[in-house]
Amino acid sequence: MTKIIQLTDTKYFRYDQGVRVTDKDEREKKGNIPIYSANVFKPRYFLKESNLKNFDYPSVLYGIDSYFDLNFIPAKQIFGNTDHCGRIEILDDAIFPEYLIHQLEIKKSELGFGRTLRANLGNMGTITIEIPEKEDGTFDIDKQKELSKKYVFLKKMKENLESERKELDEISIEIPTDGKTISKTISEIYEFEKTQSKMTKELCNSHKGTIPVYGCSYSETEVLGHIKKDVKNVKYFKDALTWNRNGSVGKFFVRKGVFCTNEDHRVLKLKRGYGKKIHAPFMKYLLENEVKKLGFTFTQKLGATNLETISINIPVDKSGKFDIKKQKELAKQYNKIYEIKNKMIQEIDDICSITVHLSSE
Repeated sequence: MTKIIQLTDTKYFRYDQGVRVTDKDEREKKGNIPIYSANVFKPRYFLKESNLKNFDYPSVLYGIDSYFDLNFIPAKQIFGNTDHCGRIEILDDAIFPEYLIHQLEIKKSELGFGRTLRANLGNMGTITIEIPEKEDGTFDIDKQKELSKKYVFLKKMKENLESERKELDEISIEIPTDGKTISKTISEIYEFEKTQSKMTKELCNSHKGTIPVYGCSYSETEVLGHIKKDVKNVKYFKDALTWNRNGSVGKFFVRKGVFCTNEDHRVLKLKRGYGKKIHAPFMKYLLENEVKKLGFTFTQKLGATNLETISINIPVDKSGKFDIKKQKELAKQYNKIYEIKNKMIQEIDDICSITVHLSSE
């Protein structure tokens, strides 16, 4: 048996959000009291005083603006929170905090809390919680603890899977060319097209069409929007290799047909004389490997000045000419391996996206 209660029921809960705190506040009021913000696990500030007055009850912190992360703070522990961090006080000691966190995790999935839906006070007020009951109508805390242990076990399994997914995603795959190669810098083969700093979703929406506009996404198919042709001051590209300067740094894409980009997604145009000598899919895999070796990430942007000096080894035939046949052969091998790798990553993502509802029966 379970009882459904509202988060707004003041018999069981009290919830609110914190106050605005700035770096200036910390400089002027620095102390030893931890103040939590968007990161509910690690204090953002340490001040002399807390914005909170009552610490008699255990609390669950939740992120308001980001991923609705949840953290437990025991009773009597003094802390504070900013306006990016919410606090739920558990007023009934028959409600087990870890069980409440599990229930809130379910609501996170059901309601879609995250960057697109803020966990503000109004949205939090819609939450209902299911709590196991005994036959006499009181909360069954032993059952809550039992279910919480299962939840912790499943959460740990998920964390392990996510860790393996990250390792798999970061694996660099390099296929030996088994033949002669020639070293070339990127700037010897490609021209770096000028960027378009004013390309935004708003511009796409105001000039809607069918031409895709790409940003710095990890996904090959994700777009900022679609724009019509012949928009003033908009540059259009066709059949080219592109790369992410920002965001998902170091991802390269083979674009077919007409398209546009924003300033974080750049275009490489083959120089005259290289059109039939370079196979774009092969270059995509080759460049991604080289960039990964050099350690470019979200915090280390991959601008044109960094990319143009990178050297790559391209297969050549016995006469020393670019071996386009070998490039295509290697590209097929890379594609097959990455298909398997991406399928494994997707399967892990599918498993990790499952929200487990633990039954009290």
